[in-house]
Amino acid sequence: VDAYYSKPVKVLVADKYVRAFKGGVGEAKAAGNYAATMMPVVEAKKKGFDQILWMDPNEFKYAQEIGTMNIFFVLNGKVLTPELNGAILDGITRDSVLRILKDQNIPYEERDISIDEIIEAYNNGQFDDAFGTGTAATISHIECLGYKGETMKLPSIESRTISNMLKNKLSKIKTGQS
Repeated sequence: VDAYYSKPVKVLVADKYVRAFKGGVGEAKAAGNYAATMMPVVEAKKKGFDQILWMDPNEFKYAQEIGTMNIFFVLNGKVLTPELNGAILDGITRDSVLRILKDQNIPYEERDISIDEIIEAYNNGQFDDAFGTGTAATISHIECLGYKGETMKLPSIESRTISNMLKNKLSKIKTGQS
């Protein structure tokens, strides 16, 4: 199928609404995980964003996932993605990306990623890339993150070596070229 998103995604960081709690069904492909996000996504679209980066439900501090994608950040050359914790979908494309990163000897970590860490990296010029992964989304570049009235614009898509390599590699695997 064609990519779910036809252009880089503008993402609003949640600071009011919650998608999933540990102990709930956030890690499952269940309709309920998406139904509760519909109204907040409409609000985000009114503000000029395409999707929401859902944060932890307790402090709104740690990234979880985007409604239709697992999230990856590249901060200072290292790929970061939230660890699976019962609220995050264990996506096959997420797993494929982690396997490719390992095979390519690209440093990555599965761990809590705070919005403060992301902002600090952005302010220091070390927010290299952000992208989402999903069955339909494959690799979707993130254009910017909006948070509390500020917008963090990411580098041009052409300059993003890691997400472009992953997108290319996954495409070749899916089409039998690799």
